[in-house]
Amino acid sequence: MIPLRSPKTQSLTHPPVLGSTMDVAPVNGQLFTYGDDPTRRMSVFITGAAENRRCLLLVGGQSDGFFSLLFIRSLMSQTDSIGWAVVQVQLASSCWGFGGRTHQDDAEDIVKLLYRLNSDFHMCEVTLVAWGTGVQVALAVLGTEDAKDIVSRVIFHGVVQDADDAFFHRESHAHRVAQALEMVDSGRREQPLPMSVYDLPMSAARLSTGGLPSLQEALWVPALAPSHAILPLSTVFQTSLRVPLLLLVATHPAYRPTEAVKVAFTAAIKHAATDASVEFMNDTCDEYRRMLRGSEATHTAAVVMFLKEQDRKRAEREEQDRLNAAENLRRSRSILARSAF
Repeated sequence: MIPLRSPKTQSLTHPPVLGSTMDVAPVNGQLFTYGDDPTRRMSVFITGAAENRRCLLLVGGQSDGFFSLLFIRSLMSQTDSIGWAVVQVQLASSCWGFGGRTHQDDAEDIVKLLYRLNSDFHMCEVTLVAWGTGVQVALAVLGTEDAKDIVSRVIFHGVVQDADDAFFHRESHAHRVAQALEMVDSGRREQPLPMSVYDLPMSAARLSTGGLPSLQEALWVPALAPSHAILPLSTVFQTSLRVPLLLLVATHPAYRPTEAVKVAFTAAIKHAATDASVEFMNDTCDEYRRMLRGSEATHTAAVVMFLKEQDRKRAEREEQDRLNAAENLRRSRSILARSAF
């Protein structure tokens, strides 16, 4: 049996409260569409320092659109100051009427976008940022040869639950995929799965192709409860992830992992990835895996620090390479001088 959860409900007794003026202020940028199919054009919005030829490409969850994640506005402001543009894309699987796109289709679209960013906007370096079910798409992108040429850093954000929760084990995942396939076969590929079957918005088409829906299934369970994992941690990235990785692991008051759990997870991730960092964002989300307002500055600061730290490490490597090259040249000249006598 699939472990079921009660459908989420939200009280509408009180009207929504608008945030700060920053939440509603106009944003300047470049908006364009792309896609080979004229009936399926995807929207892309670029903001910030595009002339620096570096950008963060944001891949949101299936139901997300532009500015869906609370800290995107603060992220745009802070990364622009250190030379990174921000690129937001509307996934085709999030749009009704595109035939029920799968996560593999979305990944192919993202790869095409990488080409477009490189050819038309001269982007030579991309940091891939994914959250929610966008992790499923980002992992598929990272498994392609095309991404290796331009994706230089990866950032995943996810809200975690107890790794021993049977709701996220491989048996439950298999049942979900079977239900999704049944919906696809009956012509309901664009319809969302019931929230009691999976607690994040996902269409039958997106889940029918498998994959690892979120950071919970992709990394949290494999690191802490490997016997229950959909895939072993060592194969999650399909090929060895050799670019720097930052994990923003969000928790909520109903589940607070112990320090021992945090240490074990961090150790497992650093063993699986060449250069990995883990930041725990305590009590920044609720038990429904929704980000809470008020944590924007914390998330933004972690991303900016990661980008700066990786730039510092790169500068140190380049300087060391320069010194090594100079030393090798000196030695070769010394050998030639001695051989002349």
